[in-house]
Amino acid sequence: MKKTTLLLTLCIAFSFAANAQYLQDFTNPPAGWVSYKGTVTSEQSKWEHYAEGGYMVVSPSDAPTQDWLVTPTAPITATNSKLVFDQTDILAADNKSVLTIRVAEYVDANTQYDHAAFTTVDTQTELEVTNGANGRFSQHAVDLTAYEGKTIYIAFVWEQTQAVGDALAIDNVDLIDKSLTAPNAVINPTPAHNSTNIDLDENNGDSAVLAWEPATTGGAPTSYDIYFSENGSELAYLGSLAETTVAITLNYNSTYNWVVVARNGAGNSGANATVWTFTTETDPSLSTEEHDINAISVYPNPVTDVINIKANTVIDHVEIVNSLGQQVLTLNGGQVFDNRIDLSHLNKGLYLITIKSDNKAKTLKFVKE
Repeated sequence: MKKTTLLLTLCIAFSFAANAQYLQDFTNPPAGWVSYKGTVTSEQSKWEHYAEGGYMVVSPSDAPTQDWLVTPTAPITATNSKLVFDQTDILAADNKSVLTIRVAEYVDANTQYDHAAFTTVDTQTELEVTNGANGRFSQHAVDLTAYEGKTIYIAFVWEQTQAVGDALAIDNVDLIDKSLTAPNAVINPTPAHNSTNIDLDENNGDSAVLAWEPATTGGAPTSYDIYFSENGSELAYLGSLAETTVAITLNYNSTYNWVVVARNGAGNSGANATVWTFTTETDPSLSTEEHDINAISVYPNPVTDVINIKANTVIDHVEIVNSLGQQVLTLNGGQVFDNRIDLSHLNKGLYLITIKSDNKAKTLKFVKE
């Protein structure tokens, strides 16, 4: 599962994941898919695989153009005759672009490239594609019941009709059971809403386990998106997972807000999701006297390759975890040479580094670029 991030003009804040009978999440370039120009051409735009975000995007054009992205053959049955996918455009202005979904029944391999063989089954204006939220993915569904029992190609056709066009991105193309319903909001959070003095596990990187339960009504979730914030900051997407628990490294004496959005191929519970709150305990290791551990800092931040630890105390242990609480590096004091740590192998993102000295610990955030 992954977060979907778009870096053309701005960042997309949400990402969707789905598990169903037919899925293309574009983590890798899609095998068997083809892209080509339609009846109106401009060399400025084309469908491309955006590897870092994991989706397909067609760039804007300064001339009218028509760009086709076509799936491999898809056998349609009564249990997969609903097409769903995530979509967004980028520019806030309405540039009069149009997205059509077109279907062609398989005749031979040449059908995939035959414009005339395709029939338009769904049309959206540029404003309908974004639903008023440019740069943020939302899910769209198309009924393919009429093609049950047939093998088809599905084309995503982005038509930029004016001299100034717009970009389009799609992700998580799926064929699902038309009777599938979206999940309802998850319930029974742990820690409980508005709870205080939450104990942190010092033996596991000062972490706490977050847990929840799926609703007893609605469709069964296949994944959960986690959103999190500390001390009043804006909720940030941490990632998506199939489990109903996650361990996250936290700070002492801090207030956290968090949201869990349940998903399946038919949609998500985002509109009804509750923002939960809890506060962690005060650091039990702190005394009234200032300890040298409090003076520890790291630089540069953001870091590209090597992070430096500024400390006037002996470092006993260093641990680094990612934003989902997964340990990515652990070192004892003897492995930290000149208070420098090589992080060139880490992926880009937000991390927490916990530095321990004299039975005390300090946790700091840093960004890896």
